[in-house]
Amino acid sequence: MRNAVIVDAVRTEIGRHIVGQHELVCDVVRALLVESHALLGGLPGVEARQQTLGVAVGRADRAGRRG
Repeated sequence: MRNAVIVDAVRTEIGRHIVGQHELVCDVVRALLVESHALLGGLPGVEARQQTLGVAVGRADRAGRRG
């Protein structure tokens, strides 16, 4: 149950930065879970979102450690 809560927190935080792309958010979460890479591309402005993605993951990771 705890893992599901952490994954949901990560998905929610990433979804705040990658808006309207549910499939892409799920792919990024999968890549994080297996400690892999995710190359984001296609839409203008995605590169800026990649930079904030590290911040989002850090926040969710810290939230998971507190609980």
